[in-house]
Amino acid sequence: MQTEAPSRSCRRDSGYVHTTSTCPECGDIVDAEIRPEEGAAVMRKNCPIHGESKALVWSDAAAYSRSFRFRRPGKQHLIKRHATQTAMGCPYDCGLCPDHLQHTCLAILEITNRCNLRCPVCYAAANEGPLTEPSLHRIKNMLNLLLESETSPPTLQLTGGEPTLRTDLIPIVESARDLGFDDITLASNGLTLAQDPTLARRLAKAGVSEVSISFDGVDDAVYQAMRGRPLLSAKNSAISNVKEAGISVTLGVTVVRGINDHQLGEIVDFAKRKRVDGLNFAPMAFVGRYPEEVASPIDRVTLPEVLSALENQTEGELSRSDFLPVPCPDNRCSAMTYALNTQEGLLPMNHFFDVEPYFDTYGESGTDSEMIDSALERLYSLSAVPGSKRVLRSLTDCCSVPHLERSDCMTISVHGFMDRFTFDVQRAKKCCIHVVKPDGKLIPFCVFNVLHRGKGQPPC
Repeated sequence: MQTEAPSRSCRRDSGYVHTTSTCPECGDIVDAEIRPEEGAAVMRKNCPIHGESKALVWSDAAAYSRSFRFRRPGKQHLIKRHATQTAMGCPYDCGLCPDHLQHTCLAILEITNRCNLRCPVCYAAANEGPLTEPSLHRIKNMLNLLLESETSPPTLQLTGGEPTLRTDLIPIVESARDLGFDDITLASNGLTLAQDPTLARRLAKAGVSEVSISFDGVDDAVYQAMRGRPLLSAKNSAISNVKEAGISVTLGVTVVRGINDHQLGEIVDFAKRKRVDGLNFAPMAFVGRYPEEVASPIDRVTLPEVLSALENQTEGELSRSDFLPVPCPDNRCSAMTYALNTQEGLLPMNHFFDVEPYFDTYGESGTDSEMIDSALERLYSLSAVPGSKRVLRSLTDCCSVPHLERSDCMTISVHGFMDRFTFDVQRAKKCCIHVVKPDGKLIPFCVFNVLHRGKGQPPC
């Protein structure tokens, strides 16, 4: 994602096209256009009732265009069941409908909307509205419907609210494992895991392979602003307890301008010292609960800005050119790299060989080795679980580094979620992160957050 002008072949699909979005005021579906303006990619749209509006999509127009060199078709053939039919058109027919372009790489199962925090920034707006907590019996039914929808079990993430508040969390994990889910992950704020060291061990025994712990900064001023209380000590304890249980750890960082965007390099240093397995940076999307004063459609953090901050704040240890768009969702959604965590610092995978040609749609795709081609496809997917045996084996195949241990490498990714300002039907149709609903529908994550969250969800 360098900033040089896109090649001639890239201009075949620059992304500056008409699409469909949502009115930021009423939420109605409206026509939209993405075009370059003053070096950035900007979405403009017009609602018949509320008039014109615009939103920053990417802060770097050249990088936006260049990302389309890495667009790949989805694997629709892996979808076994469509819960809905195409009738009203995207995004009204979600289920998935036959028009959806990608199967499920990562399935999101929200098992509660309760939480032991009430964060000022919370995409799920936890603790608001009636209790939404599916029973264990209903969860089993949801998982069976998910299995009927996919050719093989996708990666499963249990989330909330705060999933560790469920007293039957262990039976939920065991049920998923017994149904054939090999990669079971848990998204948590870490408080319960910090307070109860036995919980991580029980989760490991039940079948959890990864815990994603929200981690927004390296001082308590950040947590006070974003989570409403000082939490750094608890985060440290949770990380230690999960690692000691043998579960891989990913730190999930929500990036908010003026609060923690200056700490991204320090977070990378923290992750190196703790030898965690993954880092995922997500520019804040204006969904769920957030302070209205930060909800600027124009002055917002976007994916290329995070990559630039990582390069600048790590003094080049991580470079923008180390990251490539992940090809299973839309090319504008996510960027990823893998790095060995050595005594000399982080060594991104492309230091070992040129990764980019494999993903370049307009170049000479593929490498000289089928083994490496297969390994790269497994690695650059939102189904890849940091620190998992599959990831370690694939990295070994690619980098020719024998005997990789879990603490030897780190997955580093940036994912830009959509909100009412930036919603783009073209991106939504390629989404591979799907929320599992009690009726068996699979709703693309950003579609769910923008159009469905909090609207008529059953108490279960």
